[in-house]
Amino acid sequence: MHDIRAIRETPELYEQAWAAKGSSGAVAKAIELDDLLREQQALLQAGQAERNRLSKLLGRAMAQQDKVEAD
Repeated sequence: MHDIRAIRETPELYEQAWAAKGSSGAVAKAIELDDLLREQQALLQAGQAERNRLSKLLGRAMAQQDKVEAD
């Protein structure tokens, strides 16, 4: 297992080592996949934040027995 932060910080070292083992281009692919993962995690967190915001609004409406607002 390799540390993705180390790969991002020193990609040339990893590229040399992996190329010697026949995996040339693996660093670029690893960084590309890491970028995609980070983008998806940001989208997930934004969705969860929105869900939490709406849940709080729903909870307040239900506590005040405001059926119109809750719907």
